[in-house]
Amino acid sequence: MGSPCIIGRKAWESLPKKPLPGRFNIIVTKNHKNFAFPNTGHSLAACESVEKAIGLGKQFTETGKVFVCGGNQIYSYCLSHDLIDRILVSEVDDDTAEGIHFPAFNWEGKTVREFPKFTVREYHRSSLLGKAYDEALSD
Repeated sequence: MGSPCIIGRKAWESLPKKPLPGRFNIIVTKNHKNFAFPNTGHSLAACESVEKAIGLGKQFTETGKVFVCGGNQIYSYCLSHDLIDRILVSEVDDDTAEGIHFPAFNWEGKTVREFPKFTVREYHRSSLLGKAYDEALSD
């Protein structure tokens, strides 16, 4: 099974096929106690905060890697609260995705691979998961 992935409720609802296959899906939603899961037999959970979702995800991976898969509010929150240390971004050459943008950040990055219609770039923060995550764990 792949690494756990965290996804916001709105991004989850926008997925054409649920859940994301081959991984533990963790949905961040204010309504986590009454979240309606699809009956798929896949590993799914709902959490009320990104910090709790990260903590839960780390319990289900041997590598310690947990992926944040969107959407914009979750990405923005993770960036502003120092909850991520690495970003893999697919920069799509598509004018039809108007208004869909990854939140602004200023990290060092490199091109990982180029494809005809998109480029994959990798960015790293110099420090590992920030103090906001450590503080959430001590609650």
